[in-house]
Amino acid sequence: MPESEAPQPENAFRSFQKELKRTNELLSRQTSFFRAFLRGMFAGVGGFLGATIVITIIIWSLSRLQVIPIIGDFATTVVQLINGINSN
Repeated sequence: MPESEAPQPENAFRSFQKELKRTNELLSRQTSFFRAFLRGMFAGVGGFLGATIVITIIIWSLSRLQVIPIIGDFATTVVQLINGINSN
């Protein structure tokens, strides 16, 4: 086999290095999409749970304010509306 047909070690190394960089770029792009997706999912679930907890605390606080004359009527109305919505 003549030497001109034999693969050159430098060319093979550069070709391998080029393919390795390309593969790394593709993997990092896929990983970043996956991480962005997970980040969005956790932000959505966290926002939903946080809002649920805050609304629950507000409703519970309003139900406890029925003792105060002016605020009590308003709180009673809000609690009745919420109970009416939940029963339907």
